[in-house]
Amino acid sequence: MRSLFAALMVFWIGCAWGQDPMTVRMALLLNLARFTEWPPQALAQQCAMQFCIAPGDEALSERLRELAQHSAHDLSIAARTLNRPADAKGCHVLYLPPAVQATQEWFDAVAKRATLTVRDSVDGAESGAVIDLFPVGGRYRFDINMGAARRAGLQPSAHLLRLARKVR
Repeated sequence: MRSLFAALMVFWIGCAWGQDPMTVRMALLLNLARFTEWPPQALAQQCAMQFCIAPGDEALSERLRELAQHSAHDLSIAARTLNRPADAKGCHVLYLPPAVQATQEWFDAVAKRATLTVRDSVDGAESGAVIDLFPVGGRYRFDINMGAARRAGLQPSAHLLRLARKVR
């Protein structure tokens, strides 16, 4: 557990050390999933944890498939790019890149499902996602929306709560 927490810290500050921002975002998505507890029924009888990305970041979409060599919660990882909010059924992690404008449609599509929604924004504005990810001074920070987490039946770990810039 400590090694995962250390990895999260390294990736959290990675951009400041000159790592590729896309690699840092992928590592953050992986570690955010690893440090979030899902209700048992959400992961039961699953072959893979589904990481999904809304349209708007084609480069990350291509690289997201690299996560398949990792695992989270004893499950392999499958990554897919979505075309529309209705395609989000079955996603465990839903990443919304900054280019996504109609975020509420995406949130509605996964409402009352155990989906970790991660909204990447350029300004750190609150969005309704479980996690709002944003760049600050060459590295990435995040806020956690506990109301959204509870509605999804998710529980961010104490490690994530300590690393968050803001928990609301």
